Formats: sequence, C-alpha cells, structure tokens
Amino acid sequence: MRVPLDLITDAIQAGVKTTTISSGGAVMDIQKNLGADWLFGGWRADAQRWCHLLCELFANTAGIAAAAP
Repeated sequence: MRVPLDLITDAIQAGVKTTTISSGGAVMDIQKNLGADWLFGGWRADAQRWCHLLCELFANTAGIAAAAP
C-alpha cells in the first residue's frame, strides 16, 4: 500500500512491514522496488485512514476534492 511519507515512521512503528518473503524464499523490499512511500499493509485497521490521507494528498495536488471515507 502507498502511505504518505510523513506517516511512514508511524506505520512501521505500528507493525507494518517493508519486506516480505515469497513462498520460494525470495525477499522483496517494497521500498527498494517501488519507492519510499510503499509498505506491505497487513490488513491493519488504521490502513483505511492512511489510504484516505493519501487520496487527499493526491486530490489536493490535482486540485480536486477527495471523497469522505
């Protein structure tokens, strides 16, 4: 999942991971492969808030209003 950069530290402290191991044993570092604002979500309850904040960030950049969650 993509998370606003200013929330990355909070997300990692909450237990979200930056790496995963595939069934074949290969390790993927999502931040290395996709960028510093990506994390493996893990179906956390606070992920909905992070996604909404990211939508607001992109909407504000594009000059449009984001929908309420």
